[in-house]
Amino acid sequence: MRLFIAIELLTHVREGLAAWQDLLRRSIRQRVSWTPPQNLHVTLKFIGEMEESNVQSIANALFGVSLNAPIPVSIEGLIRLPPHGRTRVIGARMVDATGALVELHKKIEAALEPLGIEREARPYRPHVTLGRVRPPASIRIENVKLPEVGFHFDVHEFLLMRSTLSPDGSKYDVIAGFPLRRESAR
Repeated sequence: MRLFIAIELLTHVREGLAAWQDLLRRSIRQRVSWTPPQNLHVTLKFIGEMEESNVQSIANALFGVSLNAPIPVSIEGLIRLPPHGRTRVIGARMVDATGALVELHKKIEAALEPLGIEREARPYRPHVTLGRVRPPASIRIENVKLPEVGFHFDVHEFLLMRSTLSPDGSKYDVIAGFPLRRESAR
């Protein structure tokens, strides 16, 4: 099964980002595979294909991850990945003034490494994938006029998710949720 760890978005945030996607569709001529609004999320860690027998070990490792909660975040503007060269991903940029999302990502990576799940080599850039450019191309998103409104919310938990690929697109299912909780005093 194909696994990833994510932060689920509130309904009003997904709806607002779907409106951003509509604006982008009208502004970008390159071929883009747009993420369906119900699948919009923040990926903390892509695990990939794993045997079902490994899921409980992964969940147990994730239960040990703690971080002061909640994490206040906002979505403000667009990001393209990679930041230089041909664009592969058009995303909504997550702003985390406390640095807690990057810290959460690091703790998740550290928890999973003893299970043989490798750390990501690239720096973690919190974002919501709005679409994937196929094939990668030079795209200018700087001139796309978005509503002045950003989205602000608090993160209280993260999720272990399964992605099932089909001709109709990916379907995501929650396997387990992990509430953020206060780190114990050392």
